[in-house]
Amino acid sequence: MTPDHLGNGADALLTLTGAGFDPTTTVSLVAAGGTLTVMDSVVGAGSAMINGGGTMTFAASYQESLLFLGTNAGTLSLAQLDIGAITGFGAGDTIDLSYVTYNASYHAVWQPGTGLLAIEDSANTLVTALHLAGQYSTSEFIVGQSGSETSITFNPNAIPSSNFNGDGTSDV
Repeated sequence: MTPDHLGNGADALLTLTGAGFDPTTTVSLVAAGGTLTVMDSVVGAGSAMINGGGTMTFAASYQESLLFLGTNAGTLSLAQLDIGAITGFGAGDTIDLSYVTYNASYHAVWQPGTGLLAIEDSANTLVTALHLAGQYSTSEFIVGQSGSETSITFNPNAIPSSNFNGDGTSDV
């Protein structure tokens, strides 16, 4: 039997394991204020939502869409780059990329024409990219470190490091 809704409450942990979670109906995965960990690949139709400060971890492939709902919705942790469009990434939200070892030279580049958020190194070589639905600016993304992993946090009040005159835009 395949459930049509999997979710959790605060301080809960739900782990799905097996030879591939293959929903025969549309499945909704929800991390609402707690932690949801999916250990195996998710295939089929469905979506995922993070809200209320929740944490959702995909330890294997997840190719469906994901929604961050509301301010400070929570954290998405990805073990590999296999995700559909991410919607609603906003103030206080974080994406941990456990498949990317942190390097202080990494920086974010928003590509509005493609909807891609590229993570590049100091030589501007592509390290990884995520598809985000929405309107953003490169300066709103903070690339940081979470343990040995790379993390991306959204900060709509971030001022570009090349903002020498203090007007909130790059002067270069």
